[in-house]
Amino acid sequence: MDASQEAQAAKLGRAQIALDELAAIAARAAGTHDGARQLERLTVEPVPGEVYNMTTECLHRVGGTVDGLPFSLIVKVCRSPLYWPGIAQVPEALREYLAQVINWRTELDAYTGQLASTLPEGMAMPVVYLVRELPGEYAAIWMQDVLEGPEPWDEARFARAGYLLGRFAGTPGVQRPPERPLRFFYEGAARHVFIPRLLSREPEDNPVIAQAADPALLADLRAFALRAEDYLAELEALPRLRAHGDASPQNLFASDGSMTAIDWGSYSLQPVGFDLGQLLAGRINSGELGPDALRALAPLVQDEYARGLEDAGTRISRAVVRRGHVLSMAIFNCLSALSPRELADGDSPALRERLRTRAGMARFLLDAVRETA
Repeated sequence: MDASQEAQAAKLGRAQIALDELAAIAARAAGTHDGARQLERLTVEPVPGEVYNMTTECLHRVGGTVDGLPFSLIVKVCRSPLYWPGIAQVPEALREYLAQVINWRTELDAYTGQLASTLPEGMAMPVVYLVRELPGEYAAIWMQDVLEGPEPWDEARFARAGYLLGRFAGTPGVQRPPERPLRFFYEGAARHVFIPRLLSREPEDNPVIAQAADPALLADLRAFALRAEDYLAELEALPRLRAHGDASPQNLFASDGSMTAIDWGSYSLQPVGFDLGQLLAGRINSGELGPDALRALAPLVQDEYARGLEDAGTRISRAVVRRGHVLSMAIFNCLSALSPRELADGDSPALRERLRTRAGMARFLLDAVRETA
């Protein structure tokens, strides 16, 4: 027994497995199934970045060498949202409903079921080496460490992603995905946190918010908030198709023209165009893209998504695609526009830039909601 390797493996916590089993998985990740499967070197490190997902406990990158070959893989521990450290923020009466809507087993089912075989050409999921149920409502997924290719997120790449998401949504004859009602977001965080803040005096009284949100934007945000239930009802009446659920660029890795989508915990049935919201908001929320880019990118991905739907055999007009995209993106990004997490940390240049960016995205979306009515 190698004590140093045992110490590394112990960093996996509840996901730890025996070294001989780990060596066999490492051999698969290295691309070989032959040889003695000798684990020569092992490292386990947390994947950088904060984990905000209620159903993700932790992410580790496991690497080293096996049979003389380098390997790298990801270990993701999923859990019931009832074990989320912030569960105290959720009223006790709503917690069981939360666990039903945010089903922690969705990602496990996605990787162990037939979903991969229904993906359109050019779209893939990570290779999964092991899914192991753990005591309590936990499970560990050992999967491929997907590497990003050199392709930049330019218009061509956004267009390709929009097309593949449309092909994915429109593929007929696949098993119905789980429900994840948009109304849950409205009845929870939106209704109890974001809308009350918008309708209060805080936006005017907080100088940081007031600097980002001019009176016209604030008036339009408040008008949107007061009509949010009507917009939800309209969304619920649109055609519903399968969606990745969190198709931000951070979850879409490209290489040689193909796209590998990770993080399938939000896979669900959603209004047409839903996935385009995160596709566009992801890099804006991360600060890698300015909100002005939406003017060129939004019509581009809407057209490509509609083309993907049609190529998959599902005919839905571009106008309906655009409306579904704009409304769903606005519900998630306008109601929360003036409530970034960083607000609790006080004034800073980063907070001011964050609010400026979110305000710019909200302005675009509010205008688009009017234009598509």
